[in-house]
Amino acid sequence: MSEESNPRVLAESMRSRRAKVDPDPYILLLGQACARAAGATVEAVARQVLRSVESQDLPVSPDEPDPGKLLAGFRQFLSSQDESTREYLLRSDGGLAIPVFYQDLASLIKTGYFRQILTTGIDRMLETSLTRKGWEEGSQYHVIRLSPSLRQERPGR
Repeated sequence: MSEESNPRVLAESMRSRRAKVDPDPYILLLGQACARAAGATVEAVARQVLRSVESQDLPVSPDEPDPGKLLAGFRQFLSSQDESTREYLLRSDGGLAIPVFYQDLASLIKTGYFRQILTTGIDRMLETSLTRKGWEEGSQYHVIRLSPSLRQERPGR
């Protein structure tokens, strides 16, 4: 890890800029590239969540090789669940390992650099990292999902 990418260097840079410009916390924007870097593509999350469900009545097999059919079945499955069940299933991420960069972001959030988080990803790894640090969504931070649809990711993106 280069010195420029060290979370402490980033935090200090943000701290000095915030003191000069604006005392309010920054807004964090996470794109789908974060989820892809973590191995949490829409397809991977769909497969993991479907595997975690103990049911013979799934609209699609988690092993479906066609990504379009997989996501269509996953959308159908999620739409048949109530909101709290959907959130629970997506928050679990099916046991995907949480990479260090999400844990670093959680530390920056907990330190007060961010309160609002905008994301285009389906994964809940950041929220899981914050929960593990003892924080609750709503009172200490807020996540806004900009892309709740489960569209197929384009190759090479």
